[in-house]
Amino acid sequence: MFSSMHSLLDNPEIKWPKEIQKMLLISLVQHEGVFNSSETQRIQLEGIKTLLDPTDVSERLRTLTNLVGIDMCSAIKKSKSDQLQYLGELKNVLDAEKNIYDYKALNNHVLGEYLLGNITARKAQDYFLEHCYSGKSLTQVALSPIPTTSHKIIHINLAMLAVETNEKNINAALTMLTIALSNAPQDDFYQFYVGYNRLMLRYQKGSISKTSLKEQLLVLKIPNLFADLESGDMLYRRLDYLEQLLEGNQVDNYMSLKKAYLKQAQNPIWHRSLLSHQLSLYSDLQHWD
Repeated sequence: MFSSMHSLLDNPEIKWPKEIQKMLLISLVQHEGVFNSSETQRIQLEGIKTLLDPTDVSERLRTLTNLVGIDMCSAIKKSKSDQLQYLGELKNVLDAEKNIYDYKALNNHVLGEYLLGNITARKAQDYFLEHCYSGKSLTQVALSPIPTTSHKIIHINLAMLAVETNEKNINAALTMLTIALSNAPQDDFYQFYVGYNRLMLRYQKGSISKTSLKEQLLVLKIPNLFADLESGDMLYRRLDYLEQLLEGNQVDNYMSLKKAYLKQAQNPIWHRSLLSHQLSLYSDLQHWD
């Protein structure tokens, strides 16, 4: 089905009306989603963006959300000034369309600003609390189910941002990770992301040893969805490098592990994304069917 749609769209002899071309391309991109390489996804989304009219606000928000998310996960090959080139445009749409609430767009906007160093972890945390949790305190959020205005991924991201803000929030963060996983206990994506971050928090807290951390990281399974993709390769590299660090003598606690990891993340030879710059494992959100 998808190959037929590609053939129709790519046929130079067919002069598609703009609205039909837009509808077909949007349908194709939404269904193929992450099964394409990040470069292919980006090209397709930029193609959609050129077809959108000023009145296509919802689709523009979806497209920009995906573009920012892809750029956060893609290998960094340009200077910092060129990273997340659609982040400002996403922010402008969010600011202009106050009547549209899109938690996926909010997540990618806030996470992108944080990963670029434009805002602190506390500002990112407070933004999520205000916009996705009705202004509740972190303590209240940690004791409550995830509201419909938020998402499991935002819950994970918020938990890790809270610890970056204040190490005293580790117990609340661990509770939030448990809540996130309980909403999708059989999903290997959440098993991996929660499992990884839980191990980092427990090591930071001092409740597991370096040896135990290494052993448990080795049994984490990369989500099947990412297994043969660029994002999966980055996760494999992350785990492999952590294993190397934990085998050496330079790491004897969480802070020394974080310092060594961040040093490696700045190495231009290392295959990395904006998301891989942090020892904590954050995630973008995207609109796919």
